[in-house]
Amino acid sequence: MTMKHDFLNEPLLTFLDETGNKQRRSLPGLMVALQAEDVFSFPHLRPHQTHPLHAFLVQLAAMILSENNEPTFPTEETVWRRWLLAMSKGEPAAWCLCVDELSKPAFFQTPIPEENLKRYKKSFSYPDELDLLVTSKNHDVKRMLIRDPRPEHVFFALMTMQTFGGYEGPGIQQVMRMNGGYGSRPCVALAPSSGGWGARWKRDVRVLLDARTDLIDEYGYQDAGGHRLLWLLPWEGEDALALQECDPYVIEIARRVRVTEQEGALRMHRASTKATRLDAKALNGVTGDPWTPISNKDAKALSVSENGFTYAKIDEILFNSDWRLGVAGRPRDDDPDDSEFVLQCLARGQGGTGGYHERRIPARRAIQDMFASPAERERLAELSQFQIAVADAARRKVLHPALCVLMQAGPPKLNLKDRRDQSALNELEAAIDADFFPYLWSGALNEDEGAAQRAWIKQVRQHVRAVFERALNAVPIPAARQPRAIAKAELMFFACRKKHLPLQHVEEVSL
Repeated sequence: MTMKHDFLNEPLLTFLDETGNKQRRSLPGLMVALQAEDVFSFPHLRPHQTHPLHAFLVQLAAMILSENNEPTFPTEETVWRRWLLAMSKGEPAAWCLCVDELSKPAFFQTPIPEENLKRYKKSFSYPDELDLLVTSKNHDVKRMLIRDPRPEHVFFALMTMQTFGGYEGPGIQQVMRMNGGYGSRPCVALAPSSGGWGARWKRDVRVLLDARTDLIDEYGYQDAGGHRLLWLLPWEGEDALALQECDPYVIEIARRVRVTEQEGALRMHRASTKATRLDAKALNGVTGDPWTPISNKDAKALSVSENGFTYAKIDEILFNSDWRLGVAGRPRDDDPDDSEFVLQCLARGQGGTGGYHERRIPARRAIQDMFASPAERERLAELSQFQIAVADAARRKVLHPALCVLMQAGPPKLNLKDRRDQSALNELEAAIDADFFPYLWSGALNEDEGAAQRAWIKQVRQHVRAVFERALNAVPIPAARQPRAIAKAELMFFACRKKHLPLQHVEEVSL
């Protein structure tokens, strides 16, 4: 048997350390660097692969430490290597990218019972063909850019496809940890602001270890002896495993795939399957994923649209009682003062994607503590709703009418269905979005609720005025009608702002 590109023993994974120096390590060596908080970034990792890699490394470490009843992170590469090999039941082929004996597993590749590639009819020369970016046209993110792929490029592509892949047509099934084939597997988590990948990794591993018993009780996972690495098991693509046969942090696979190498060139082969690997479609993504919020209203995992993590969407996730955060999103007593909410997701849909979305919101200790108190969290929710209402009034009741007057050159009868001002409304939304959470946190910590509300109204008034002033000089209007159009637009703007965004009496704001 020939095995190539051994992630267990060869330094095939590249990262930049905290000083900016490039390091190359094996998978056990990467674990040691994470423990030392010496991993700053991965230069060959694409943005949408960030959460998949983090989740993979966290789930792997959590299962290892739980299995070995180890409360601390090992600092020796040999220890991690020994434990990883034990996790694959002593099979070194499971950590190699290319294994020519098809009855054996390879990294994220199941053994092939038929021992041939006849059913693997779809082949790829580039790892970014294999990945999740489904597009009808080669526009946004160009495909086939990785012309000379390294083993780590394929490592990242396989890992992302197998643990975050959605439905892509007949025979191309989705993972269990998402709400339906066109859903997504998002991340909503609290993380240390400093310490790089390692600090966040250690924090989430501890979170998973603490939550393990509750997940077993709630979902019926195996406490011991459950399936952990699903690529170890032979699969013909027709049978599905029960969730109850698995470990709570099982690392799943969505596809039958095999990597070969000929004359130094890596090639990926994929077969279709009739079934998902895990029988969990009826759960709608409610599987105990540590990073996925769950709807209490209809028992479904969060799916993110192409609009991404707007302030309104984040308000819904963090403050609405209809949503329950995964364990990684809940503040802990041992979280550092300089923490942040991390929100990441590749929005998916039928026949395409809605883009990759990522957002980080600083949340210092005082804000974290408010989430632990139902009364304080309700206060956060009320202030957030107030800020959303003010933003909505600025957009719909102030800027839009004024710009309609301007674009229609002061018409006798105003048409408010005019949508030519969308770019200006988007500009205002972006300015408000950037300020929303700093003002929310500041307002929540201010004992004078009225002062906090007035501060937000004042800031929104400044934003809407700035956008309106820029529009006055940008909207094309016939010269003969320009003075009248501008005058009437200004009258409309200041009248609407006075009515809907008053500073004197907060209660006058139209909610």
